[in-house]
Amino acid sequence: PPLKGQVVRLTLELGDRQGHEVVGTVTWVNDGQKRKASDLPAGFGVRITRIGLPAKLAIVNALKRSRKGRT
Repeated sequence: PPLKGQVVRLTLELGDRQGHEVVGTVTWVNDGQKRKASDLPAGFGVRITRIGLPAKLAIVNALKRSRKGRT
């Protein structure tokens, strides 16, 4: 896994046909072997610091779709 504070470039795949590139900073890391925080899943979290308009719209649309499935 990346290190806390590391800048990473990620591709979000949200069910549409294209991936959306974002840049962010790793805010937490929870190794699968020795988890530091039991309330967080294994893996890492990222605070997005750079995102284009198409990616923002894709996230909003994905959230809307998931909300419709809950009602």
